[in-house]
Amino acid sequence: MNGQTMCRKCQRRIKVHNAMRNLWEHHIFWTYNFINSMVQNLPDAKYARQRLLQNPEDFERELVPYYSRYVSNLFATLLREHLVLAADMLSAILSGNPREADRLKRQWYQNAEDIARFLSEINQYWRRDEWKNMLFEHLKMVERMVELTLSENQKEKVFFLDEMEKQALSMADYMTQGILSQF
Repeated sequence: MNGQTMCRKCQRRIKVHNAMRNLWEHHIFWTYNFINSMVQNLPDAKYARQRLLQNPEDFERELVPYYSRYVSNLFATLLREHLVLAADMLSAILSGNPREADRLKRQWYQNAEDIARFLSEINQYWRRDEWKNMLFEHLKMVERMVELTLSENQKEKVFFLDEMEKQALSMADYMTQGILSQF
C-alpha cells in the first residue's frame, strides 16, 4: 500500500470519526438545551425542539454514503421517534400527568430496543446488546438530567452534562468503529 492510499484511508477514518462525534455531541447539546428551556419555560423552547429534531436528518445525511437512503431514513425515523417521545414525556411530567409520562417512558425504552435491533441488523459489527445497553444508559441519563433540572441543582446538573457527553461520545466511537469495519 502506497503512502497516498494510506493517506486517503486515514482521511476517511478521520472524517467518519469527526462526523459521528459531531452528531452525538449535537444530540446531547440540543437535548440538554431543550430540557432546560422547557423546565425554565423559556421562549426558545420551541426553537430548541425544532433544532433537536433536525438531528435525525443530520444523521441520515451522514449515513447515506454507507447505507442506502432508505436504510438511513429508517434510522432517522427511529431517532426522531426517540426525540419526540422524550419531548412528550417531559411535557407530561411538567403538566403533572405521571400516568401519561409513564406510558411514554415505556414507549421510549421500547424505541431504544427497536433502534438497537435495527442497528445490529444493518451492521454486523454492531451488537444488539451493546447498543441496547448504551441506549438505555443514555435514556437513564436524560431522565437524571430532567430530575436535576427540575430540582434546580445547577452545579450537579452542569457536572452531569459532562457525563452525558462522555457517554454519547462512546456511542459515537462505537458507531464509527462499526462503519469503518463494515466499509
